[in-house]
Amino acid sequence: MGSFGRELLERHLAGQPIVVPDVARQHRAAEAQSFADIQVGAYVGVPLVKGGRLAAGLTVHAPGPRDWTPAEVSMTEDTAERTWAAVERARAEAALRQNEVRLHLAMEATDLAIYEWDLVSDHLTANERFKEMVGIGEGKPLLGAQILEHVVHPDDRPRIDPDLARAMDGTSDGRFAFEHRLSRTGPLGEPWVLSHGQVTFAGPEHDRRPARVFGTLQSITARKAAEDALREQEERQAFLLRLSDALRPLADPAKVQAAATTLLREQLDAGWCYYVEWNEAGTVARVLRDAAREGLPSLAGEHDVSDVPEFLDLLRTGETLNAPDYARFELLSPRVRGRYADLGFRSMLGVPLVKGRQLVATLLLGDTVIRPWSDIAVALARETAERTWAAVERARAEAALRERDERNAFLVRFSDAVRGLSDPASIEEAACRLLAERLGTERTLWAVVDRVAQAYVTERVIEDGRRVEEPPPWPINPADPFAAEHLDGRSVAYEDAATDPRVPEATRAALSARGMAAGIAVPVFTEGTLHAVLSTSQRAAPRRWRPEEVAFAEALAGRAWAEVERARAEQALRGSEERLRAIVETATDYASLTTDVEGRIETWSQGAEKVLGWSAEEVVGQLIDITFTLEDRAAGAPRQERQRARETGHASDVRWHQRRDGTRVFIEGTARPLLALDGTVAGFVKVGQDVTDRREAEVITALVCVCQIALEALRRRARRHDINQTIFMA
Repeated sequence: MGSFGRELLERHLAGQPIVVPDVARQHRAAEAQSFADIQVGAYVGVPLVKGGRLAAGLTVHAPGPRDWTPAEVSMTEDTAERTWAAVERARAEAALRQNEVRLHLAMEATDLAIYEWDLVSDHLTANERFKEMVGIGEGKPLLGAQILEHVVHPDDRPRIDPDLARAMDGTSDGRFAFEHRLSRTGPLGEPWVLSHGQVTFAGPEHDRRPARVFGTLQSITARKAAEDALREQEERQAFLLRLSDALRPLADPAKVQAAATTLLREQLDAGWCYYVEWNEAGTVARVLRDAAREGLPSLAGEHDVSDVPEFLDLLRTGETLNAPDYARFELLSPRVRGRYADLGFRSMLGVPLVKGRQLVATLLLGDTVIRPWSDIAVALARETAERTWAAVERARAEAALRERDERNAFLVRFSDAVRGLSDPASIEEAACRLLAERLGTERTLWAVVDRVAQAYVTERVIEDGRRVEEPPPWPINPADPFAAEHLDGRSVAYEDAATDPRVPEATRAALSARGMAAGIAVPVFTEGTLHAVLSTSQRAAPRRWRPEEVAFAEALAGRAWAEVERARAEQALRGSEERLRAIVETATDYASLTTDVEGRIETWSQGAEKVLGWSAEEVVGQLIDITFTLEDRAAGAPRQERQRARETGHASDVRWHQRRDGTRVFIEGTARPLLALDGTVAGFVKVGQDVTDRREAEVITALVCVCQIALEALRRRARRHDINQTIFMA
C-alpha cells in the first residue's frame, strides 16, 4: 500500500472511501507510475474497518480517467458492505456445519435425546433417541403439550411445573434443568431423565413471550438406582445405629421389645410389629410388648398355637415368611390365615430365629393392606430380630448377674479380665491385683508348691499396685500351724501377726519384715493335694477379716487356679499343634488335607502338594473330586467315601489318584469325619501315603510269580511228554 501513497494508506486505515477520477493528475509521479503499472487510471476504493481494524476493501478501477458518479460510488459502498456480510455469513454457516457435526457426534456419544418445541404452533421436532426414550410410535404427531403430559411422571408434575413456569417467564433467562421420571415404565421400572432446556423469546423487551424451547433428555436411571441403593444403605445404617443406641441402655426385656418393635414399625410404616418368644416346646408364643398403628389391637400376651402345627413347622425352618397378600399365601392353611385375618392382617413379614436347632423367637410385621415387602424391609426385619434377641438375652443375663451378690459379680469381672490371657503369670498377677483392690490391702502374692523342695515358690508379688521382686522360697513345715492348715486344705486369716499365738517366732519376724501385719492366705487344694497359695496382707493391724472376705479370697483363688490351668493347657495344646503341624509338613510322602461337609478343600499340606502336584492356592475351595480319576468320579467315589466316613467313622482310600499334570499316583490312606462341638459332622480329614513305587513293585513281583508258575507248569508238561514218548518207543 505504501507504493501508492501514504495518504492513500492512512485513509484506508481510517475507513474513509477514496474517489480518484484521474490518477495522473491527483497523485505524485512515483505513485502515479505504481498505478500505471497495474493499468489503473481512475478508481473508487471502499475500505471496511470492523472492530477497530482494517478487515477488507472493495476497489473499482478504470484504465483511464473517469468521472465517477455519486450513484456509482454509493453502489460500490453498498456492494462492499453486502460482500462483507455475505462472506461472514458463509464462514459462520461453515462453522455452524462443523459445530453441528461435532454436536451430532457428541449426542451419539452421550446418548442424548434432543427436541425443539415451537410454542406458537405447538409442533415438536425431535431425534430418534427422544422418540425411543419417550415412547412415541412411528407416524404419531409430535404435539408439544400432549408429549409434555406423557414425558413427566404425574407424581413429579407438582415439582416440575413451577420451575418450567419460571423458565417461560419473559423476565427470566429461559434456562431450566431438573430431574424427573418418565410416565412410561421401562424394563428397570420408571425411567429417570435429566432435562436441560433453553427457552427463546419473541417481542419487545418489555413484553417478551416464549417462542421456542430447545432441550435435551439424558437417561439417569442407572445413577438414580445407585443413589437409591446408597440412600437405602445409609438409611439402613442410620436405623441400625438408632436401634443400637435405643437398646444399649435397656436392662428390661419388655422395654427392649417395646423399643425395637416401635422403631421398626415407624421405619417401615407397618400396622403391627411384635417380637414373639417361644417356650421350649415351641408351641406357646409370648409377646411382652408390641407396637401397633393407632386403632389396631395389641398382640401382647401369651398365645397357644399348638393347634396350628403347620405354621410352627414353617417357622422352624428359619426361612423368612414373606406374604405380600396374606389371604393368598398358600404356604399357610386357611385356618392360620383366618386367625390373622380376623385381627385385620392383610400382609405379613415374619423372621423366625432358630438357635441350636430350636425355634426361640420370631419378629413379625403386619399391615392392613396388600403390601409387597421390599428387600430393604426384609433386611431391616432380620437385623432387628437378631439384635432384639441379642438385647433380650443380654438383659436377662444382666438381670441374673444383678441377683447375685457382690462377690460373684467381682469374680465375673476377674474372669472377664483374664479370659483373653494366655500367660499363666499374667493371670496370677491379675488375681493379685483384683484381690488387693477388693479387700483394700497393700501386698498380695501368689505362690506355688514345689513338692520336691517342699517349699512355697512365690511367682508374683504386687505391693501398692506395683510388681516387686519375689522373695526366696519359703519352706513348708508341717509343724507350722499355718502350713498345717494349708496342707489340710483350710484357709488362714490372722488379725495381727504380732499377737496371734499360731504364728511361730521365726515366721512372725519374717511377716513383720515384709509388712504383713494382718492377712489372709487361702490354699488351692484339689483332690487332696496342695497346689498353690493366694495371700493378701496389710501393714496396719489388727484387722478383723469378715467371713465373706475369706470366702471371696477362696473363690478367687479357685477361679484363678482354673484359669492358670486353662492357660497352661492352651500352651501345651499350642505346642502339641505346632509339633503336629511340623510332623505333617515334614512328612512330605503323606498327603494330608481337610474338607468341608460338601467335599470342598479347606487345608492342603506340603505333602499333599508334593504327592498330588497342586499348590494350596490352586485347590483350596475346590471339590476334592479333582484328585480322583475320571472313572472314580463317574462312579461317585468321592461322595461314597464321605458317606462311609460319616457312617462308620472312617473310610479306607486305597486307589489310584489323579495328579495335577494328568499322571496317576497310587495312594493308601483313610478319610475320617471332623466333628463340631455339637457332635455334627463339620468336615473330613484325609491322610494318604504315596505307595506308587511299592505298588508297581508288587505288580511286577506278582507278574514274575505268575510267569514262574507258568514256566514250571510247562516244564512238568515237557517232562511228562518225554516219559510218555519213552514208554511208547519201548
